[in-house]
Amino acid sequence: SGRGKKKEEEYISPIEAKLRQKKPLPSVQEMLINGAPEDEGKKLTFLESLVGPGLLLIVFVVSLVIFHNAPHSKSNHKKITLPSRNRPMHQMHQQQPPEPTKINLDNDGNEF
Repeated sequence: SGRGKKKEEEYISPIEAKLRQKKPLPSVQEMLINGAPEDEGKKLTFLESLVGPGLLLIVFVVSLVIFHNAPHSKSNHKKITLPSRNRPMHQMHQQQPPEPTKINLDNDGNEF
């Protein structure tokens, strides 16, 4: 009954039609030179220009402190070694992995 008929087209209001219209996009080269069109005329305040790089600096410093204070001796990763002239490449892959760290626990779960 309804299979042969075309689906009725949806009514689109003039406002919605205007919103759906595609805006012409500038080229990448033009955007690199002039910036994004929607940002045109916007000036950043001195504080706004410092917030982004400042947050990036804080994250970098925190990650650097964490990395340098991390107990690398407890890590189970395989140490990376570069090939040398004295050792052929095939011997580099035959290195023994380090022994896993053993933790001795008593019956209560405390280390000793």
